Amino acid sequence: MSSSLSQQSLVHLSGHNETVLCLDVHPDGQLVSGAEQGEIIVWNTEGKAVTKICSPNQEEDVASVCSLKTNQNMVYSAVGQGVFIYDLRSGTSPVHQFEVNEDEVNQVAVNEQGTFLAACDDANTIKVMNLQERKVYKTLCKHSNICSSVCFRPQRSWELLSGGFDCNLLHWDFSRGRAIKKINMQEIGDEKENATEYFINPPFIHSIALTPDGSHTACGLENGKIQIMNSSKKQLEVGQTLYGHTQGVSSVYFTPQGSGKADPQGDGGHAPKLISGGNDRQIRIWTLLDQQEDGNLEYANY
Repeated sequence: MSSSLSQQSLVHLSGHNETVLCLDVHPDGQLVSGAEQGEIIVWNTEGKAVTKICSPNQEEDVASVCSLKTNQNMVYSAVGQGVFIYDLRSGTSPVHQFEVNEDEVNQVAVNEQGTFLAACDDANTIKVMNLQERKVYKTLCKHSNICSSVCFRPQRSWELLSGGFDCNLLHWDFSRGRAIKKINMQEIGDEKENATEYFINPPFIHSIALTPDGSHTACGLENGKIQIMNSSKKQLEVGQTLYGHTQGVSSVYFTPQGSGKADPQGDGGHAPKLISGGNDRQIRIWTLLDQQEDGNLEYANY
């Protein structure tokens, strides 16, 4: 199913002097954007730039930003090999920084409680930092190529997911420093009859997103696919594969709505929407059609 959407932008945000590279949306609507040359801007719900930060590493680009879901004043960024922590109530200088990754950091993520931060890098590793003690808690090493994405599992305080250019999605118990499960995207069967165009590029994992309740996971892949995982149980299970992009899927994001069964003609905004952006210059919005008895989601391009 597909429908036409208005191409008129709702709000145009102007404030960056350099190319914008990453975004993070707080549940309350606050937007944080990171750009080249160490630029970070915090925007309010009216689209006004309320805080502008110049990273100490201004010669480096901001690869990732995120904010603490329970406190929008806490902002975290990855710039070069460094991770910088800001408390917006204290101004625009970092309140702490970590310089522990051995190569460029690709993404930072913070758990729900704000007690642990994970930073994945080009050295194939994930550094998990204890934010209360301000030191490295664990170093996770199982990827055989660049680790591009990392996220904590909601409602499972000691678990996180990571994806990399080795085409592997890893499920971690970071308290023990071990991988619980590995899913190789190259080993997932193709359910589309005519999918030869998707075999040109390998299924590197560029981005990972989870529904707010953690029940489902989406992986954006270099071959243009989006792989959905059922993560409602202890072990991850392979779900539906989404086709729509013609080049690599660089970013995936679930909207904050719940994850119940939906009517595709009018779900009242309660079903989760999946938003994906690709190197084909397309943004696609996927809506939940059905939730099957096995827990898998059925999506269609919206």
